[in-house]
Order: sequence, then structure tokens, then C-alpha cells
Amino acid sequence: LALLVNSASIVYFIARGYVHWPLALCLMAGSIPGSIVGARLAQRIPARWVRLIAAVIGVSIAVSFWVK
Repeated sequence: LALLVNSASIVYFIARGYVHWPLALCLMAGSIPGSIVGARLAQRIPARWVRLIAAVIGVSIAVSFWVK
């Protein structure tokens, strides 16, 4: 389901011309190896630490948005 929704979003944003290609390509270049390394690292460390790290990152992002 997520693949279908994301694919529809990609088509919509590209068709509307909302994609800033230089930034999008940089994000793709970083997200692909980052997801591979992150998935492997998440399998090697205890689940408790993965949850803690994810929570700290999520709260940090929320606080940064709230401050701005």
C-alpha cells in the first residue's frame, strides 16, 4: 500500500513540476546507502537501543520544528 501511495505522489509532484531536481538527486544519493547501512546496523544492535535512538531523533525533529 505504501508503495502505491508513494508512487502516486511521485507521479503527481513530477507532473506538476514541484520537484527541485538537484536537491532530490542529492537526497536520493544519500538515502539509498543510508537505508542500507541503517538496516544492517539496526539488526546488529539491541532492539531497545534502536527504539531509543528512533525516539530521540523523532523528539529532536519535533522540537526543532516547534522552535522554528
